[in-house]
Amino acid sequence: MPDFRSSVETFFALSMEKSRGLSGTQLITQPIPVGYVDALLAVDAEGLPHLLVPARGAVAQDRRSAAVWITSRELQVGEQVETFADLGCRDRDLVRVFDRLVSEVLEVADRTGERLDLVQSRTLVEWRHLLSAARGSLSHEAVTGLFGELSVLCHLAQSQPQLALDAWVGPNLAVRDFLHGQRSIEVKSRVVGSEERVRISSLDQLDGRGLERFVLAVVDVQDHEFGQSLGHMVDRAVSLGVPRLALNDRLANFGFVAGMVGDDDRRMSVARLRTWTIDASFPALTGADVPASTLSAIVGVTYALDLTQIGEPSIDDWDVLTATMGWAA
Repeated sequence: MPDFRSSVETFFALSMEKSRGLSGTQLITQPIPVGYVDALLAVDAEGLPHLLVPARGAVAQDRRSAAVWITSRELQVGEQVETFADLGCRDRDLVRVFDRLVSEVLEVADRTGERLDLVQSRTLVEWRHLLSAARGSLSHEAVTGLFGELSVLCHLAQSQPQLALDAWVGPNLAVRDFLHGQRSIEVKSRVVGSEERVRISSLDQLDGRGLERFVLAVVDVQDHEFGQSLGHMVDRAVSLGVPRLALNDRLANFGFVAGMVGDDDRRMSVARLRTWTIDASFPALTGADVPASTLSAIVGVTYALDLTQIGEPSIDDWDVLTATMGWAA
């Protein structure tokens, strides 16, 4: 498959600088072949990006999103005037997200052979909620936590990309982060140099009753100039075979969309992975420790786990994670 992502990012980045010399309805364009169709990448006089797809009949216009529209645009191509379905970004803060939207359109059309204009319309509908989520922001703690979970996802995806995504149930407000049958991984992330503690958010989170295998994975994260952003981690997961649209849906539950404002502000790397098997001897507080007569009256319990007091972990043995899930590394 052609490297659409690189082509799209490079053209938009370079053309936004050159667009300062444009005026009115002028565009900088570059053909990008998708199957038997030549679409056009374009940047307008305001420095905003577009994907122009040759129209077959009337253009199905879509202005329901505040930031990205599909409209009809006529261009002089040689001696003829041609009509295009113009997928255009109207919000400068979403330009990097738009890069990924365009790449998704091109990749899907190239892989499936579907009509490019139909893929373009459908993808905008599928991404509508992502465009809304991209206007938000994540706390420093949330970014650290998500980086740790994506690191685990990427490792699991090396052997089973679809199963890895299916197992990542944490974004769906499940009790634990990864669950495959009766096997589970709870991921906690901490910044190197911070307290050797992790926060447990409920009595259920480390309750292993009914599970065949259960592991606590603590990812030590460090800020690193040449590290990876969350967006880079998303691209890595996709390169390993994780479906981008389904992954985007999971991430939107976190309030994150790759390319959103601030995505590149923080780059990180994994300094260390530590894992502990959670069994009957593990020092966790669970519902089993609270008398049944009082448990129903307890609305919520959170507590901190001191990592220096819970026994010796396995260190940097990432294969523990795939073994826990029950599939080969």
